[in-house]
Amino acid sequence: MIKNIIINNLMNLITSNTNFNKVKIQEIKYGLEAIYGNVSKFTVFFIVNFLIGNFLNAFLFFIFYVPIKSFGWGFHAKTSLQCWILSVIGFIGFPLLTNHFYFDFYSKFILCITFLLAMWCWAPADTPKRPLINPKIRKRLQFSAVLTTIIYSFLVFNTELTNTILLVLLFQTFLINPFTYIAFNTQYNNYLYYKKI
Repeated sequence: MIKNIIINNLMNLITSNTNFNKVKIQEIKYGLEAIYGNVSKFTVFFIVNFLIGNFLNAFLFFIFYVPIKSFGWGFHAKTSLQCWILSVIGFIGFPLLTNHFYFDFYSKFILCITFLLAMWCWAPADTPKRPLINPKIRKRLQFSAVLTTIIYSFLVFNTELTNTILLVLLFQTFLINPFTYIAFNTQYNNYLYYKKI
């Protein structure tokens, strides 16, 4: 498998040129696997969006998604199939919807308030594999997610990117929503569980 060949070669290069312990080596390998997974998925998504004439919408969606995701964190699928399905919905399906909605002033206002409350209540949403146990980091990420949502809300009312930004906030709200975790039978608020152990 191409993934294993690339990861193994990189790991051999790293281990032969460093003195990292086993824990650090595992962290690096996990990071490389995550990077490979993301790069391969997004390469496919951008190619598909290009072929269906939706590249610009997808690119803008991605640009606005990265900051709010990095602060809000959110649900991670348990299986590769689930991950691909959610990613296709988010990075092909949502951008395709960009030009098919019209929101009046009141709709924009209600949606922005809803998304702001969601970020305040649920961000950052951690995962079983990566519980956010540091309260200072949690507070900083929550503040950043709320601030980013405020900035995005301002842009909703002052740019032509209204639909893109609202769909980004909708997707991120879906990923941090505790009901999404319940629907996929995944533990929520993992930092609390971690403290109990």
